[in-house]
Amino acid sequence: MDAADVARAKLCPHCGHLQLRYRVALDLDVVLDQCGHCNSFWLDRGEWAVLRQHGLHTQLHKITGAAWQRALRRAASERAWEAIYTAKFGAENYAEARRVLLEPCAHPARQMLPAYLARDDRPDP
Repeated sequence: MDAADVARAKLCPHCGHLQLRYRVALDLDVVLDQCGHCNSFWLDRGEWAVLRQHGLHTQLHKITGAAWQRALRRAASERAWEAIYTAKFGAENYAEARRVLLEPCAHPARQMLPAYLARDDRPDP
């Protein structure tokens, strides 16, 4: 939780305890507010309509679970690294590097490729 989340913290309208905030998806601007005490949800800004539109209205228990939230953090991290690498290498070079590293390869020395690419003493082309 960052400082902006603390400033937006809400109290449960049912029992008055602090609500927890859960991100739903990277591509959806929706956050679920759930009471940490009575577990009720407060959907006051059109969240329910968005959840229904995306077929997530029956998944509240999963969205607020550790596995879902961990997967979202992992996906956000992957997107951030992808943006950094794309900016550094250019989209075409980054795509080629991913193709080479991710392409299924039966060669027994495949695990050595990243080490080879990281070496400083390779001959110049």
